[in-house]
Amino acid sequence: MSGMDSWSPPRSIQVGAGLGAGDVGDEILCRGFWDALPPSARLDVEWEDAGAAAPSPLDDRHVHRTSGASRPALPGLLAGTAARAETMGTDAFLRHLAPRLDAFHAAGQAVDALGVGFARPESREALDAFRRSFLPIRSWSVVSAHARDVLRDLGVPEDRIVLGADWAWCQRPRSRPQAWADVHWRGLGVDPGAPLVVLDVSLPSLAAEAPALARGLDRLGAQGFQVAFLDSDTRGGERGAAERTMALMARPAVRVPRAPYPPEQMEALLAPATAVVSARRQTVLQAVRAGVHAIVLADGAGPVDLCRDLEIEPVPLAGGLDPERLVAAANPADRRRCVMLLGHARRRLEARSQNNLVLWAEASGQGGDPRPRAALVERMCASTWYHRIEIAPGLVTPGQPWDALWEPMRLRHAQADFRGKSVLEVGCWDGYWSFEAERLGAAEVLATDDLSQRKVVTRNVPFVRDCLGSRVRYRDDVSVYELPERLGRAFDVVIFYGVLYHLRYPELALAQLRRVLEPGGVLLLETAVLPDEEEPVMRWGYRAIYEEDPSSWNAMSLRCLRELLTTSYFEVELCETFLRQGRVGRGYARARAVTRLVPDPHIVPDHFLKDVAANVPPVPALGGRGEG
Repeated sequence: MSGMDSWSPPRSIQVGAGLGAGDVGDEILCRGFWDALPPSARLDVEWEDAGAAAPSPLDDRHVHRTSGASRPALPGLLAGTAARAETMGTDAFLRHLAPRLDAFHAAGQAVDALGVGFARPESREALDAFRRSFLPIRSWSVVSAHARDVLRDLGVPEDRIVLGADWAWCQRPRSRPQAWADVHWRGLGVDPGAPLVVLDVSLPSLAAEAPALARGLDRLGAQGFQVAFLDSDTRGGERGAAERTMALMARPAVRVPRAPYPPEQMEALLAPATAVVSARRQTVLQAVRAGVHAIVLADGAGPVDLCRDLEIEPVPLAGGLDPERLVAAANPADRRRCVMLLGHARRRLEARSQNNLVLWAEASGQGGDPRPRAALVERMCASTWYHRIEIAPGLVTPGQPWDALWEPMRLRHAQADFRGKSVLEVGCWDGYWSFEAERLGAAEVLATDDLSQRKVVTRNVPFVRDCLGSRVRYRDDVSVYELPERLGRAFDVVIFYGVLYHLRYPELALAQLRRVLEPGGVLLLETAVLPDEEEPVMRWGYRAIYEEDPSSWNAMSLRCLRELLTTSYFEVELCETFLRQGRVGRGYARARAVTRLVPDPHIVPDHFLKDVAANVPPVPALGGRGEG
């Protein structure tokens, strides 16, 4: 199947009524949906109120029609809604969506459901409505595996369902007004630089939890947390839980004024928080997008599904909220790791959202059979990724968004001559640079890693290799300190990116890299450096380098790196800083393996290099009597 960039969706009529994103009407869903569509997409949107202006900046991309008026013979489109019968009230399910779907079915117009949530209907009335109005829907992409299982159980054929994701993951922020948010917080008496827990409890079901919430929040206040209540929904959501909780708290809390904050402002308000607590899906999504530790209050199937996708434990409300569970969730043993794993989950869900369009592409007659691509996305999203690799046209693995680091590395990487060469990558992770070397003409590539040194164990290289039809070989049990013994051969080029600063013994690593390079072979190296230090010095310990990354051991000046390479029998061709990150930066070196140094500074040859150095001066005789 071709990439979505070259796909032009059919003109369709949206069945729902809010902001062009189905009947939910949340702006983040709307914008995520439209951000995912090709720029050429145009849709008709039915509005319930003919006199109401569309509250959307996308008027040039859709035509507004009055609900129930005569419509052109176009497919219907249900995008971004949550068809949750009893949990949303039967009115939303039976008396709002169902009659609209029925009108399309009666006219012989197909309906597609894109990126929707779905809960199991329980009552006979709801089940009958599903069979009559929802079962005929032509294609479904759903936001959770649970929703997919519900549809299967209700009789929707397997080939009409794909696992997608919430449209909110597709939304691209137009700005990040963090300065505005800091001023906003300070105006409320909150220090955005101090510990802060933000709660969105604007659901009717949470009002009964006010006493337990108050006890838990008072405990957090005693530990130095500021507490603030914020509403993510201005459409008449329940305010009682926040007011009741604040009235019961012994410590002060802040109430953020209720206002229709755009997605950028909402994320900026959440960004300074130490933790965000909510049972609302959209608030949790925006907290994760803002890079904040999210705590989900599980009051139903929706929040539980979200926790499964994010791979986190919810704070259950069944039987009543336990204040101690809330306090423990706000104080994880390793907050940084929690946020890091949420970031991985976010990128997986962003990638999975690409499945939201595949069945619609087939319906347009341009997509072919979407199921192989959907299965590929699902397999891809089952793993955690470090690199962003295009494994199929328009389909990119959900790795770290670090283009500011990787783009200048790509330019330097491409300057090396890989044509016809044997290449070894040490510390490959997902293998991006190995696949790039192959693409640049390498005759043979071996990608290696040491999974015993990983926080997150993945074996993504074989998956990417199969997707690309690559010949890159892979080993995941090779330590840099044991290269000669483990590999038993030398290579023309060695790639060593982002590893040196993680090593406790960097000099030993460089010696071992030299031993697996052919004479004249090239080492490509990237690591953390000290850009403003002119002396040959090394800073030691992660607190002095990347305080948030305890896996960091060292950062060295460029002069130190150059001298370490030279004394390891390399001739340095390039050694420079290419990125600044405050007092630490990133450096890139290209060095060629030599067999002698002129002049040779080694009086006593390095034990690990004695087999690569030629014409080493003899060791002078030592005076006195030795033993043994």
